[in-house]
Amino acid sequence: MQSNVVFMTNIKDETKLERSKPYEYSVKSWSKWCEKNNVEFFMLDQYIFDKSYMIPNWYKLYVFDLLENEGIDYNQIAIVDADTIVHPDCPNFFETSENKFCAVHNDGSYDWICRSMENYSKHVFDGFTFPIWEYINSGFIILNKEHKQMYQDIIKFYFEKRDTIVNVQNTFGVGTDQPIINFFLQKENVDLKL
Repeated sequence: MQSNVVFMTNIKDETKLERSKPYEYSVKSWSKWCEKNNVEFFMLDQYIFDKSYMIPNWYKLYVFDLLENEGIDYNQIAIVDADTIVHPDCPNFFETSENKFCAVHNDGSYDWICRSMENYSKHVFDGFTFPIWEYINSGFIILNKEHKQMYQDIIKFYFEKRDTIVNVQNTFGVGTDQPIINFFLQKENVDLKL
């Protein structure tokens, strides 16, 4: 039977344990919300790659493979960051998604967003750009099987351009997976619901 799933990556970094401590509140809030709304909660707490090769921010791109490898038959998936907390009375957002790719406009840190867009455009996406008001935050996304191919394409893209991507991140102090997801959404003209 298909179910809706909330997916979170929450890997404790043994070198920064104090940073992981507050994430316990996130895990508890999402677990409780999922139980209340009959939604499956899936938390990835193990590294997939050596963190010097790929940091866990990118692991959300493996959501389809991870769920399928666990035998979880999903309908829609909400990917949430480990620093998000859901209100216990939050409505069931899966019921309002219209089965589209859903996200929240990134309203804040505009310097960081502009630097991310500018440098990824220049160094990774051959000058392609899009309006800043269409830039989303990847800390809360709803998607479904229709988006699996795009995520596989992003993974392939990451490995093809890994050194350039890591260099852009390290040189300019810009985003990791979030700008790449944004560029793919725009380049592939994904039907997006904010």
